[in-house]
Amino acid sequence: MNIPFLVQLGILYAPNLTSFSVVGGKMNALHLPLRWHQLTNLSFDGTFNVRTAQAPETILIVLSRCPQLRTVHFLIHDSVQSQLSDTVVQCSFLHTVKLYCLDNPLHTADRLLSRLWLPDLRNFKLGGFYCRHAHTIESAEFLLSSLANYTRLESISIDSVLFSKVELAHFLLGLPSPVLRLEIAEPLPVPGRPTFPGHDTLDDGVMEVLDASFEGPTPCPALEELVITTCRAVSDKALLRFVKARLPTLRYVHVAFERERQFEILPELEQLIEVGDLKISLTYVTFPAPSFSPWEGLADGPPPSLWTDSIDSRSYLA
Repeated sequence: MNIPFLVQLGILYAPNLTSFSVVGGKMNALHLPLRWHQLTNLSFDGTFNVRTAQAPETILIVLSRCPQLRTVHFLIHDSVQSQLSDTVVQCSFLHTVKLYCLDNPLHTADRLLSRLWLPDLRNFKLGGFYCRHAHTIESAEFLLSSLANYTRLESISIDSVLFSKVELAHFLLGLPSPVLRLEIAEPLPVPGRPTFPGHDTLDDGVMEVLDASFEGPTPCPALEELVITTCRAVSDKALLRFVKARLPTLRYVHVAFERERQFEILPELEQLIEVGDLKISLTYVTFPAPSFSPWEGLADGPPPSLWTDSIDSRSYLA
């Protein structure tokens, strides 16, 4: 990003500038000549490169300059684990926070939230790189403690890869009661491979936590919406149990499966929809059967890419 050029044009300190977004580019946000006090939307995104990420202490200073903020999106890298100031930064109007943290997302997000007071926070999204060594129950517990301070929190969005199975279940159990919408994103598959090479965190066991089939308090008792993307290890029957257990509060379910349909649950879902205000969207993929060609092994035959069909994606609305 050519900051001197933008300064020369006068764009960065335009009198009516209220939104500012940067994608990529190595820079220190504090050096930007912005009218911080009038910004309502701020985004420092990147290309998942540590050189384009902002440090937590930098973000706290930026937020202290922006009393009118409504939404923020930060790419964060806490490389040196520096000591943060004990001063709590208040953003009275900030309602949407999206964080993408590198290296140790749970710990980094907690360090940042513990230095903030956001009385109007309603939407929180956390993503980040997969770091198995960074997984600890304590990090999840500390983050939950920070989120518990926000009584107006309605929507939570997380990347499942940030957690082990035990940590994810523990995190879901501890979510604040007012949460109405939960979105869980599974990691994308490796291009060219029909199966995911890593370990799936979200499975039937974790879904049992959400469908309240165990003894104890129900997590997110007011939950109205569930969205799961790139879902591989949750079975159709487990999803059906969740829907049944969450009625009549549940209003919307969208699951994008990264697998073929295993069990026909649509007829039962349609019956549930008839007696309640419920919308359901399920998407499956169908992998083509291996193809064998008489051209195989022949030097003058067509390329193998022409022997097979592409992966088919099918949606089911109930």
